[in-house]
Amino acid sequence: NKLAKMDYRRGGFLGISCAPDFDGLCRISTVHPDSPANKGGLQTRDVLVTFAGKEIKTFEDLTNAISHNEAGETVEVEVLRDVLDPDVKQKPLKLKVTLAEWDVDLSVNGGRLPRP
Repeated sequence: NKLAKMDYRRGGFLGISCAPDFDGLCRISTVHPDSPANKGGLQTRDVLVTFAGKEIKTFEDLTNAISHNEAGETVEVEVLRDVLDPDVKQKPLKLKVTLAEWDVDLSVNGGRLPRP
């Protein structure tokens, strides 16, 4: 018999957090430095629309969608980015992100190293 490995966080690592938003959107509040999200071009204030073809409304939706993708997989992410010109309509921006292995330092400490 093989022992099962317990994994409370399934899937790859993206490296963002979303602030609870009153307009029912998953708006990025943090993009961790050197994370897949950062390397893929995601920015704070971007609103996640889809992740790997799944519609995203909440951070819980996002973590659920990520759980179906493993580290090393490249997925398409659609975001709405703030536009400064009021006459320009926001269009979804498609970005490619390659998920990484879970990194405790990046996910918990935000990539900050403890001071000696």
